[in-house]
Formats: sequence, structure tokens, C-alpha cells
Amino acid sequence: MKGLEAIIVNDGGTMAIAGITVVFLSLIILSFIISQLHKILLLWENKTTWIDDVRQRFHQGPEAIPETKNPLPAPIDENIRDTETLRQFNLLIKAVGEPFSLPELIKIAENRGVGHPHSKVNHLLLEKVILPDENGFYSLNHEVCQDGMRDK
Repeated sequence: MKGLEAIIVNDGGTMAIAGITVVFLSLIILSFIISQLHKILLLWENKTTWIDDVRQRFHQGPEAIPETKNPLPAPIDENIRDTETLRQFNLLIKAVGEPFSLPELIKIAENRGVGHPHSKVNHLLLEKVILPDENGFYSLNHEVCQDGMRDK
């Protein structure tokens, strides 16, 4: 038996597929190692500072690790009707026109540099300063705005 007949009888096709798979997996692993080699070398160069940091954190315990900043925005004034937020959004809504969509209002507030516009709009909604209509748009409660503006 010689040639293709010997390959078929001795299961040469399966062995060829297994060999190709091993070669491709090895190439994938090698390319991943090469792509991450710069990180390993950087770690190797700075091993003394990295080891010192790990030792310091281990010996000090978890309470010595500094806490990260709180990602939540600062709380908004409880009486939103007397704040600058009401004045800012009153002007923005006048510029947009009524009725308006909330995403458009938030986008304009972000562009104008209003801090935390999502939470401020939410607070205005909860305080009934911004009122929804039947068509999915919103309008400003002018009575609340006039009362808030008159107080200051």
C-alpha cells in the first residue's frame, strides 16, 4: 500500500488536521505573547518599585489603601425652586422652546457647561418644575418658576 490509500487507511487526514490545529494555536499564543511583551518588560524594569508598593500595601492592611473619589454627583439643594439650577434651566428651556424633549434639553445643558445635567433634570421632574404632556414632550411649570424667581 502506497500513496493516498496508505494515508486514508492509517487515518492521515485526522493527523493532518490535528497538526494544523496545533500549529495555528501555537502561532496565536506566540502573537499574543509578542503583543503583550512591552508590558512584561516595563514591569520587569520597574520591579523594585512595584514590589515595594505591594509589600507596603500588604503590611499596612486594607484600611491603609486610599479610597477612590465618590463618582456620584454632589447632592442638589433640597429646595430647587430657590437655586441657580432653576434659573439656568429656565433660560435653556426658553432658548429651546416649548414643548421640548428631555434628551435635547440635556444635550444643550451639557454643551453649555451645566454640571450633572441628568441629575438636575431628574430633580426638576421630581419637584414638578418640568411637567410631561400627552405627546411625550415636556413643558416648564411657569408658576413655580415665577415664584422661585420672585423670592430672590
